[in-house]
Amino acid sequence: MTAKNADKHAQIENMLNHSTPWDVIQKKVGCGKSMIRRISRKTKMQSKNSAGRHRLLTPREETKAARDIRLGLSKSAADASFGVKKPDRSVNPKTITRTFKRKGLKSAKKKDGTST
Repeated sequence: MTAKNADKHAQIENMLNHSTPWDVIQKKVGCGKSMIRRISRKTKMQSKNSAGRHRLLTPREETKAARDIRLGLSKSAADASFGVKKPDRSVNPKTITRTFKRKGLKSAKKKDGTST
């Protein structure tokens, strides 16, 4: 690794620790998304608290999150769908049934003939 690259790595690592979004890092440091993803993996393995928001999403997770936001899910339901754990906050029950319907799963509640 060249000294120039080592400097970039340090910059990226620092920005990731400050929860900077990857597109901002790309502009400031001038590097590819894959480089950021590789470094974020490395820092994630080093840090014990890997459930933080600074984790870069894989392209698949990114599109999934975008779709959820487009469908107007509440923020907590969108977070839950791509693995941000928040045990202290409850998810809006309406969004749960909507998510079940969208994914073709059976609802948790039993149908009792009344419509909502």
